[in-house]
Amino acid sequence: MSLEDLNVIMKSKAMLRAKILNYPPDNSPLTKPKPADFANPNVALAVEPPLGNERGPTAYFITRDRGYRWEGPHLLYDPLFETIQARPSYVLRPDGTLLWFVQGTRWNEFWRGDKKKAPEGRPMILASMDGALNWHFLTYIVPSYTDPPKICPYPTILPDGKIVVALRNYWPDWRLHWTEIYVSEDEGLT
Repeated sequence: MSLEDLNVIMKSKAMLRAKILNYPPDNSPLTKPKPADFANPNVALAVEPPLGNERGPTAYFITRDRGYRWEGPHLLYDPLFETIQARPSYVLRPDGTLLWFVQGTRWNEFWRGDKKKAPEGRPMILASMDGALNWHFLTYIVPSYTDPPKICPYPTILPDGKIVVALRNYWPDWRLHWTEIYVSEDEGLT
């Protein structure tokens, strides 16, 4: 496959953000994806999260051929959340449930001013039981907002079934960042 064979999905980030923000999420012109089999090594997710002071949902894309062609953008949206920041940090549980490790700010947290404590939101898990077609909030990784904020969740599933996630501490002084490890022994519920 050559570069000429690749399709351009969006010409610019500005065009994508306009499509996401100029429509109510329930009437978005962005299509729902077709269910994907994430047990297939050719299937993967990519994301375009809101950055900096941007608000609103994240757009995600799915490939079924190791990144040669991408479908999307699709809207990652939950009406409980003012913002969902996502990276391609996900794992597939043995039961077929796809867990996406993201960060989010609920509307009530936003109105309380919690977004000032953690601009990217609290680390949390979204679950899809239908191949990335629909996403549902599963749980938070940390019980409340922390100082410093924890960001960039990165998960893996160990052979014994435990889910291990690394979180980076976002200290204002860049020289003092560190990583903390959290373990779930109940398939990501706690």
